[in-house]
Amino acid sequence: MMKNVFILVVALLMGNLTAAVANVNDVCGDVIYVIDDGLDNDSVFATDIAYYRILSEENKTVELFMLLYPQGASLSIPQTVTNNDVDYTVISIADNAAYDLGSVVAVTLPPTIKRIGRNAFGFCGNLKTVTLPEGLEELGDYAFANSSIEQVNIPASLKHIGVSTFKSNCLKSITVAGGNTVYDSREDCNAIVERTTGTLVLGCNSTRIPASVKVIGNGAFNACKGFERLELPEGLTK
Repeated sequence: MMKNVFILVVALLMGNLTAAVANVNDVCGDVIYVIDDGLDNDSVFATDIAYYRILSEENKTVELFMLLYPQGASLSIPQTVTNNDVDYTVISIADNAAYDLGSVVAVTLPPTIKRIGRNAFGFCGNLKTVTLPEGLEELGDYAFANSSIEQVNIPASLKHIGVSTFKSNCLKSITVAGGNTVYDSREDCNAIVERTTGTLVLGCNSTRIPASVKVIGNGAFNACKGFERLELPEGLTK
């Protein structure tokens, strides 16, 4: 059975509730949260939907650190948030920020988001729709693993995709924006291929592997089931 071990530290400081969760280790679906007591509580503040952590006072940027359990099925992450009359731009979704929020069906992300962390929306089992904004540069390992997302469109700005980012048996459509310099979806293959190495980093049940692909990446077909047919090209080396 799946085991989820949550060790959370909640501190009450000057009337403000803060929380520290970090150093997550994911092995075979088990998630272990380890206490991080090094978090500067002055850098964390809350809104009605989430805790945010200040990344830069100079640039006025924050990351969404921990999402509070949403009341509705559709979740919209704001582009800016205000703390002590100062406006901050939301540029990152932290590791595990929205882990295992079963009520979420759709997520809307602002164009300011540059990074979505490891397991950020992992095990959101009812999550079916997410639009990755142009401007996003990094997707962490398992960022949307074990969700119900059926369609993925990779923006031109994305430079790094982690392991098993969309680990799921639900994916049906995978495309990459034509201007992306790191990844492509050559020959309408319904997959993501790293341009320079010919590594297929993400596929689904209906992927057609192009002859130019040299390597099947780690976790590229993780959780895919029910293949009707998958032809491996002769030039495949790994």
